Amino acid sequence: SSAASDVYKRQGTELYAQGQDMVVMNTVGAGARVVADGSVYIHGALKGTAAAGAGNQAQARIFCESFEPEIIAICGTFLDGEQLAQHPAWGKRVVVELRDGQLAVQAFD
Repeated sequence: SSAASDVYKRQGTELYAQGQDMVVMNTVGAGARVVADGSVYIHGALKGTAAAGAGNQAQARIFCESFEPEIIAICGTFLDGEQLAQHPAWGKRVVVELRDGQLAVQAFD
């Protein structure tokens, strides 16, 4: 419902998907935080924080339509926006996964 997707845009909001994936049908605004035990799918821009694999699922991924995060994390391994602002995938559609203990950000062309 549209009312539910408005929650994601509010600053300071945190949503947690326990034991499952999370699908966000909108932008995750700056200051907002989405956390899932599984993967996180954002059908909009990621301007806040996204954490996947909170339930220790190393295969969890983060997908978003526009990559502009404050922080991303999978299984506790994280990168912040300062480290990512120069990334070639910034502002693009991406998938983030954990590879050999490091976050790999891959843009879709």
